[in-house]
Amino acid sequence: MDEEIRDTVVFCPNGHDNPPENLECDTCGLPIIDWETELESLLGRLTDKTGFVVPHIGGSFIGIGTAGGEIINNLSNFFGEEMPGVSFLNIDSMVNVRPETTDDTGPRGLRFYQYAVGDTSVGGTIYCGLGEQAALQDDQLESYLHMSGIRSDDSSQAVFVTAAVGGGTGSGVGPVMVNLCRLSNQDVSTLAVAIAPSRSEADHSHLNAFYGISKLIAIGGKANADMVILLNYDKLRHIRGVGRSGREFKADEVVSYLLWLFQLNLHRSGVIRMCRLSRGAKIQAFVPCLAIGRSIEIFGNLANVLESAAAYPLAEIDFNSVMASYLLLRIPRGVSADFPDEVVTEEFEAWNRKHIPNVSSSLIQILHTNERSDRIDVCILLGGNDIGASIKDTITGYHRFKASLKASAQWEEYGLFEKGIAEVEQAIENYDGKMGELRESKSGA
Repeated sequence: MDEEIRDTVVFCPNGHDNPPENLECDTCGLPIIDWETELESLLGRLTDKTGFVVPHIGGSFIGIGTAGGEIINNLSNFFGEEMPGVSFLNIDSMVNVRPETTDDTGPRGLRFYQYAVGDTSVGGTIYCGLGEQAALQDDQLESYLHMSGIRSDDSSQAVFVTAAVGGGTGSGVGPVMVNLCRLSNQDVSTLAVAIAPSRSEADHSHLNAFYGISKLIAIGGKANADMVILLNYDKLRHIRGVGRSGREFKADEVVSYLLWLFQLNLHRSGVIRMCRLSRGAKIQAFVPCLAIGRSIEIFGNLANVLESAAAYPLAEIDFNSVMASYLLLRIPRGVSADFPDEVVTEEFEAWNRKHIPNVSSSLIQILHTNERSDRIDVCILLGGNDIGASIKDTITGYHRFKASLKASAQWEEYGLFEKGIAEVEQAIENYDGKMGELRESKSGA
């Protein structure tokens, strides 16, 4: 089926084609997903800030680059009133369009900071090496990090860093910020959301993404972020539609909503538990599967909603290689009686057995909200697979870029050096090698 048509028609969670008027799949019988209806529901909930459980522990959300900043701005605009004690920090490499503001005196305890890293007179940073150098040489960056809420020796703190790693700022500054957080607070839980560029983007964007994702995994041979959530822009851009307000739904709003789900689970230490479990298992890279705003009246039960989520991973993934699965489930109180803990556990275990037979680590976080709706949200984070499989287009683009260089000295034009390039290549290779060894040890146990 033509891709442009598939963006707007209905289809089943297993991807079977159906006539637009179908309510159930002719092939497998599962409820049909109507993306326009689902997205309108999401837009309505993004606009309506009432009825949510208010978390009591504030996280720190850092957006890197233009795209990361837009995601954090959306998060603040949609949910800021419901996020007491939370801090927001946007870091870019060009002059900010939004003035620096602080609002830590009001009842929400909300703090929002903007900071331009490097020399803003030259515009944005195009290459990862230049962005990294700007961050490492900026003596004000760590101060802003502390101002925006990073504390020392606080094991209850979580930091979320978000960036489109195809840009020079996102790929260069993002990993430095995660590392600074870890140096400032050795007990902090760090979760990075990395959006890989579209397959059709220029090869230098894939160079940036390869470099940035590698540095999020490891810096100087040591693990960096506890969890790296891998997203693919080609997957995100297919989630689009027009909501009831007439405003077009944007891909970055999906990421904002995903961060909101993480924050909701932070107040019960869900995210911190995930990060610690991941750190202990040495599984850092995760791919999310999302089912947002699924109506129980339409889908019937949690099993069907989980199938819907499985049909839409936000990056490439080999389900057979997955070793860790974390379920974040948001349930309105109006239908919470239909989801006792034992039922959720049973359904998720059945889903694991069907889709990821080699899973060895699993975690369920259930959040109840005060909405009257029957629409639930499911986010399944899958980890343990090879990074190479999830960012294969980026790796291909990176190798094309590398092959185009006429001399090794050309790396310096991009703020990079052969030794650093060898390090990031080794980081990805080492991680995937460790995942392979871990899978073998689990299968042989």
